Amino acid sequence: MEHENSILYRPVNEYIWRHAFGVDIPDHVIMALLVLLISAIVFPLASRRFSKDNPGKFQHMLELVVEGLRSLLDDIIGHDGRQYLYIIGAFATFIFISNIFGLFFFLQPPTANPNVTFGLAARYRWGSADSDRSGWLSPREFATTRPKAKARPKKCAC
Repeated sequence: MEHENSILYRPVNEYIWRHAFGVDIPDHVIMALLVLLISAIVFPLASRRFSKDNPGKFQHMLELVVEGLRSLLDDIIGHDGRQYLYIIGAFATFIFISNIFGLFFFLQPPTANPNVTFGLAARYRWGSADSDRSGWLSPREFATTRPKAKARPKKCAC
């Protein structure tokens, strides 16, 4: 079965990447980089307009999402779950923008590829848990390391 590629696959590989390095970039990597580029442009530009005195619609929406994630983490993990707010918020933003790509016929969502999903899970589970490490593990460490912290269910007050 032939896999459909996004509209950016051919121009990026044929005109840019293949001439410089001689290999093709997979479509899901191109789309993930596009998600990163969109996030790196949209959020800093939007944050310029943030104000405590006169919040706009985008700021209200972001505060609603952050408060929802914070309450979800408090309900599931407890008060210690707030330390994971930033990474889970970043993953949620990446997954949301990636899934929006699936609505357009000329873009492929990067999260449709299992490698991207596995990479997000590996980054969360074995990522920068130690402050003295860079967050990346060798393949041997990755296969033999256990996660540092596990989410515990909250006790019922029944």
